[in-house]
Amino acid sequence: MNEATLLENQIRTGTFAKDQWVTGYDVRHGEYDPPYYFMYKDAKMSLEMMGEPGNMLAGLKSGYFFSFTYKKGNVYRNVGVGGEFSQKQFTTFIKSVEKEIKPHIDQFEKLAKQL
Repeated sequence: MNEATLLENQIRTGTFAKDQWVTGYDVRHGEYDPPYYFMYKDAKMSLEMMGEPGNMLAGLKSGYFFSFTYKKGNVYRNVGVGGEFSQKQFTTFIKSVEKEIKPHIDQFEKLAKQL
């Protein structure tokens, strides 16, 4: 008996070159914990998160998230469950980049609803 198992649903939007994803959004939902993976990248910045959709920005500010990675120029922040970090300092950092990352997080939320 042959069985097929769907391990993951994925949406990628943005720019592709030679069948390779170059910039834009990558949102995945699968059978793993946490169930959602979110990524945005362009020539200047990348933003990567794992967790659940729904009030993601508020979750970052309050410490309710699985992992978060931000890279832009010399600025790099990578925090996750089990890692030692100051929530107060991280909240301050999130507020400092909120205007930049909010449109991307909003798009993560929209794309997640399609999966």
